[in-house]
Amino acid sequence: MAKTGESKVRALLYMGARSAKRYNLEFKDLYERLRRRGKYHKVAMNAVSHKLVRQFFAVVTKKVEFDNSNYSARYNCSMSLRGTD
Repeated sequence: MAKTGESKVRALLYMGARSAKRYNLEFKDLYERLRRRGKYHKVAMNAVSHKLVRQFFAVVTKKVEFDNSNYSARYNCSMSLRGTD
């Protein structure tokens, strides 16, 4: 993430990405996949932030409610992540 732009927005995106990585299975899988491929923590978190923005934009522009169960249904996995860190 570049140092240009509004620092408060960057901070909010990073904090949102931290939360998404911890409590959302799709984001957690993305982060862990990138780390296994040798990416640095900040690079992986930037990818999580980018995906978060894309999901937010899609939900707003399509005017649909976010449904987190789509990922678990596609990959046959449970969404129980609370307290796993």
